[in-house]
Amino acid sequence: MRGFRRLEAALPISEARRDLIRDAAPDVVLVSPLVGLGSAQSDWVRLAGELGIPSVLPVASWDNLTNKGVLKEIPDQVIVWNDVQAREAVELHGVPADRIVVTGAHTFDHWFTWQPSGEPDAFAQTVGLSPGPFVLFACSSRFIAADETPFVRDWVGRLRASSDPTLRDLGVLVRPHPQNARDWQEFDLPGDERFAVWPRTGASPTAAESRAAFFDSIHHAAGVVGISTSVFIEAAIGGRPTFTLLSETFRETQEGTLHFAYLTDGGNGPLLAARTWEEHHAQLAEAVRRPGLHDERLERFLERFVRPRGLEQAAAPLAAAAVEAAVAATALETGPSTARTSSRASTFRILAAERRSRGWRRAS
Repeated sequence: MRGFRRLEAALPISEARRDLIRDAAPDVVLVSPLVGLGSAQSDWVRLAGELGIPSVLPVASWDNLTNKGVLKEIPDQVIVWNDVQAREAVELHGVPADRIVVTGAHTFDHWFTWQPSGEPDAFAQTVGLSPGPFVLFACSSRFIAADETPFVRDWVGRLRASSDPTLRDLGVLVRPHPQNARDWQEFDLPGDERFAVWPRTGASPTAAESRAAFFDSIHHAAGVVGISTSVFIEAAIGGRPTFTLLSETFRETQEGTLHFAYLTDGGNGPLLAARTWEEHHAQLAEAVRRPGLHDERLERFLERFVRPRGLEQAAAPLAAAAVEAAVAATALETGPSTARTSSRASTFRILAAERRSRGWRRAS
């Protein structure tokens, strides 16, 4: 790997990119995800290093460091969610421990304060469900599950055939993954008024309206079911239990991945993973009959994985402070600049002083 990295580092970089970064003269270069995108973002990190500009990788998602590839260039600073990702950065990518800052899940802050936009029955009418309790089936990306329609058809059929009326009459709302919605556009279960697919073409929760719709899907559900998806984390933030059935069909992208185990955590995580249909049905029925049963379990996960700096501490401001600290560190090395203030230098000193015994730093 070291040999290949040296070879790649010897490849020329586009002069257009070199001119662009010189003309922009940024104080810092942010790159994300820096994995899974070939050499494009790696080139920006290389250019930043050549020009003495600090580079920062804010890790965006829970699985970026485990299943998207290896970092080809190591930035000056890596902002991670938690100690688990900090260990991944060191052990899987060779990031020096003193370049890592733990801030919490900065990309998920908004879910902690979001509120539903309407009442449950109005939401059910909007998505095409008859009123009553329902579970959300959150679909995965094509990389995780190429086609989930056969599994969902079987899964719903087994619910409808259950001897337990709680499951037999349970509503099911399928939410297609925004990048894997093609198979759901014509999918239907005729005559089943307690089943709906919405939105059929998928929707990325990036704008206020789409985020509200996504949040309502979780908030009004009795629980969230899926194969392997970050929605499990968003559901945990919203206080909803999450469920999966360990399937041989999806073994490689469930138990065959490192990040999936963080959610199950040997039975202590927020995700209830069943190995049989009977176990899965029992878990679902309990969640519908006893809402709030898993609240303590979810809170422990959030404290450990999503907000290790405290549940009341938003992570995005810590990440922003970490970026400023990277700029301040360069200012200390290269001399004063009008864009790099003494207050930022003080922030860097605070960060550097908070190195933990395991080596990586936490933002204060």
